[in-house]
Amino acid sequence: MSNAKPTVSEPVPTKQRRAVYAPLAITVVGACAAVFLLNPASGLIAAANAQPVPTRTTIETDDPSGRVSAAEQRKEIIAQLRSLNSRMEKIESMMSRGLSVKVTDMPPMRLPKEAK
Repeated sequence: MSNAKPTVSEPVPTKQRRAVYAPLAITVVGACAAVFLLNPASGLIAAANAQPVPTRTTIETDDPSGRVSAAEQRKEIIAQLRSLNSRMEKIESMMSRGLSVKVTDMPPMRLPKEAK
């Protein structure tokens, strides 16, 4: 058996630690910022993505300012309302005929606990 004492490492002084980690941290942050800013696929919104998407009414009109005619808007709204009305009529006719429902998997019922 030897009488060797376990060695305890001395703590590194704070100033020395800052002298080592500060330049390293600044370098890492700078490298990440450079990659982020120079990479076109870094997630920044491209100018083309920021432009408004042309709708059907803006394409149909010849107005160079992109304004939409109120009459065209009303025609489109009326067409959409007619489409919704026909779909609603189909649903109502299905409901009036009755629906056949078959339960294939029923979870077990839990009765509420009685209050004491």
